[in-house]
Amino acid sequence: MNTQRRQRWLVLVGATVLVGSGLGPVTTPVRAAADDVEQRTTQRTPDGMVVETITRGEAEITTYGAPGAEVQWEAAGPDEALVGVTMPTAPPAGSAAAAAGEVPPTVYEMSLASGMSAAQACEFARDLDAQGCRTSAQVERAARSAAGSPVSAAASSIHDSWCFDYKTTKGDGSKHNHACVVRYRDASNAGYVWLANKMKATGWVKNPGAMYDRLKGVGIRLEYANERSTAVDWDPYSTESIGSCRSTQVSVEGKTGASYSSSTEVCPDKLSPWASEDFQYFGAKWSSSGQAPADQTRGVVATSLQRLPKRSAGGSRASIHAWLKWS
Repeated sequence: MNTQRRQRWLVLVGATVLVGSGLGPVTTPVRAAADDVEQRTTQRTPDGMVVETITRGEAEITTYGAPGAEVQWEAAGPDEALVGVTMPTAPPAGSAAAAAGEVPPTVYEMSLASGMSAAQACEFARDLDAQGCRTSAQVERAARSAAGSPVSAAASSIHDSWCFDYKTTKGDGSKHNHACVVRYRDASNAGYVWLANKMKATGWVKNPGAMYDRLKGVGIRLEYANERSTAVDWDPYSTESIGSCRSTQVSVEGKTGASYSSSTEVCPDKLSPWASEDFQYFGAKWSSSGQAPADQTRGVVATSLQRLPKRSAGGSRASIHAWLKWS
């Protein structure tokens, strides 16, 4: 994105669910049942990935890979829902811990655990996660069998990846958002680190009844804790009208010159940026003046390049926010 476009944008902008089968025994909830109190249970997939379910009232969040996510239960209108999840710190893919064999879950693996079929999970993860359609165990085995072989630049530059599922039973039926973010290490100097962020979410309504709630909006954004962080490139750059369901690609250029892109099917009628005035957070929303059919999903995708001061509170810690709207 050129400087002139970015300056214009700064003037204009002011801002599932089903857990997969085969999970291990459920632990005792850490708190007593109550509509306004969080309850947590922890399970494991057959491959050993931790799956934590966090419930509060009508809402349920499922995280993958490590327990201990912090949840921001955010206020929303009667026909919409908003939640933020700060994922626990985990060894980045290029760290010593990862090199010792602690490969974090892949987007493909986390999407499988959400209840997606292998084909759906592969399609969702394909250009979001440089590990492709492989689980962390498959990545480990491939690394051992190819010891000494070069690793792709994209895969070796993954900083971390996180997915969670959000479900709410507000209104008629249940509403779902499968939200994932993969962050890539782009560049670094004495004062700053640049991380490229790929974001994707899929939303749908389940069992809404013949004449009742249908989906009208799905959103995802990534918000950094570091108050001095800022997005220096982003896509979607402005609201884009969508005339018919089609594959839509978003892309940003890194400080190194590398390109970071992702795509998904986006349906009528628009894809819009979801950002703060200072660009501490960035993401995108799909929204429609009509309603999605009850048996169809809707997707949203976004990318950004974030500049983080090295000597500033918050480091690279960030939260993923999911948004749903219906009528």
